Amino acid sequence: MLPTLTECLAYPHQNLVSKRYGYFEESPSDSLIQGDAGLIVFDERFRSLMGTEPSFELIAEDATKPFAHEAGVYMPNTGDIFITSNHIRRDGKKHVQISKVTRINTAIAESDGIEDHRYEVERICTEPEILMANGGVNYKDGVLFCEQGSLTEPGGLTYMRATADPRTGNYTTRTLLSNYYGRWFNSVNDVIVAKNSNIWFTDPPYGYEQGIRPVPQLPAQTYCFDPVKGAVRAVDDSLKKPNGLCFSPDQKTLASVYLRFRHCDKKREPLLDQQKAIRIRRLWNPRRNQV
Repeated sequence: MLPTLTECLAYPHQNLVSKRYGYFEESPSDSLIQGDAGLIVFDERFRSLMGTEPSFELIAEDATKPFAHEAGVYMPNTGDIFITSNHIRRDGKKHVQISKVTRINTAIAESDGIEDHRYEVERICTEPEILMANGGVNYKDGVLFCEQGSLTEPGGLTYMRATADPRTGNYTTRTLLSNYYGRWFNSVNDVIVAKNSNIWFTDPPYGYEQGIRPVPQLPAQTYCFDPVKGAVRAVDDSLKKPNGLCFSPDQKTLASVYLRFRHCDKKREPLLDQQKAIRIRRLWNPRRNQV
């Protein structure tokens, strides 16, 4: 059970983006506590990660297209961040652009010795191309992306090296999983890697609703994939639209976000039932001692 709000620590923000651009009718932080808070801490252990004076800084924005939408995979060795866009148009078709955000140190101010820096957003090309990338996670020395696929090509889990090929400048990719016993996934959405190296991911029908994927061949499900054995199994089918997911520290419990949302179809029906919630699942096999 989450602690009461009076037990939470709230760190102020400088300029809440959701208010600035009107993404939400009501700020998420305002609905949780009185006043503005950009960061809310429910567990004291999180403070060891963010330090004593955390702050927020807008490092990149683009008013012309939604270039930063999902993934947000931070590479500790380089400080780079890989992100995926929302749907943008390329040659008249829907496309998702993968970008790399890099911090560039420019100078050191003489007055206080503080480094001045800027951030560069680089659009990257993958080879073979990742079709409609969405969520991602650190995996080995690179990034494991959820590839949604297209109307004619399957999606799945695709690994990308974190450095470009010096000969071509492209980022090399490799498919880890592209089907569930011969049936195409719907539109793989988000992914997380357990301590035992098993890969957990969600597969909602968003792609079909958005016109980028064919009629689903599978129900909306959450899966567990063992990359060593090559075995994949469906572990939950109770959520109609499973989305993000996260393990508890002991990895005995999986928290999954599900989105009850229907996109406009070809008849331009109105959007209905737009709600998000979190469902907690106890996913633990004491006999096998693994998730």
